[in-house]
Amino acid sequence: MLFLFAAGRLGPGFFCFMVSFGFAGIVFYLLFSPARFKSGRLHQFLTERWCGMARPLKYKTVAELESAIDAYFEDCKGKPLLDENGQPVLTKFGDPVILDAHPPTVTGLALALGFTSRQALLNYQAKKQFVDTITRAKARCEAYAESRLFDRDGARGAQFSLEHNFRWRTDNDPAADQLDKAAQLLGGIDSVIK
Repeated sequence: MLFLFAAGRLGPGFFCFMVSFGFAGIVFYLLFSPARFKSGRLHQFLTERWCGMARPLKYKTVAELESAIDAYFEDCKGKPLLDENGQPVLTKFGDPVILDAHPPTVTGLALALGFTSRQALLNYQAKKQFVDTITRAKARCEAYAESRLFDRDGARGAQFSLEHNFRWRTDNDPAADQLDKAAQLLGGIDSVIK
């Protein structure tokens, strides 16, 4: 394995060395070339396993993660527009004008916490000490999307988000209908066999 790790570090000059091994050497070089090696899972595995250089946790304590999550949800609320006297500007209905308000999303949460993707946040959720904290934060995003089902403007987007991000199921889901039909069919066959 150490040989594989060295192969990724040597670069294009390593190709000349591998040519002497013939076809197998060329295939090896194409599979483990430096660009492919450094960006792939093999590099991460070898680095963590044999070099003892596992990536340190971004958040060391639950309290630190919770404060960052709370800051994200506060940022989602936006800030009121103030006039020259420092008073909030009101709409014709008497509500304050809010600037930079945005809906809380799981991807937005991941980016605000400093992760590179939504999947990185989900991977972090797999750590035992953070599972409850991240699950609660995702539930807050889900609750927002659920509340949007009741207003006219965001209902369709909220429905899409709930179906795809939070695995909600509608009654007219074709995949679920097929599973129900298959279960009925198998139940009918089972009764005939008995």
